[in-house]
Amino acid sequence: MAMTQPITPAPLAIRLDEKVVAGKLAALLEDMSERGGVESYFTALGGKHALFAHVLPESRPASLSAEAPLLLLECVFPARRRLGPVLREMPPAALAGAVLELVYGPGRLLGRMEAFCDRLPVPERKLRRAAWDLAAELLHFRSPETIPLMTRWVWDTGTMS
Repeated sequence: MAMTQPITPAPLAIRLDEKVVAGKLAALLEDMSERGGVESYFTALGGKHALFAHVLPESRPASLSAEAPLLLLECVFPARRRLGPVLREMPPAALAGAVLELVYGPGRLLGRMEAFCDRLPVPERKLRRAAWDLAAELLHFRSPETIPLMTRWVWDTGTMS
């Protein structure tokens, strides 16, 4: 009979402020309570995944409709607000091509995310950050079990998120 060792978590690379974390958790729990509980959040996340997986299936489609990238953009609040006007001015084929290369293109994931941002008309720093977050959500919500959410707010140690 094999002996098993208990799993112990690794120490965090950053120090979290207990008051900030407690405040954010309390706000999240209150928001969940007002919106029908944690089940409603899971239902919403499941619906978002289903939409992204439908529009961006397992195998690369020959093309995307002009509306498909804009439909997905509507599901990404920070990107929708900042990038919506810019992306609606882009030629639809160029935007669809950028999304297809991000999701199905060759190369490493972070390189594809950089290339996606480079293909969009986002010269300002704030717009480029929003483009990065859009790329992160497109990849994650298409395949949440295999690709972690790589938006800036998840990995920004300054926000304690």
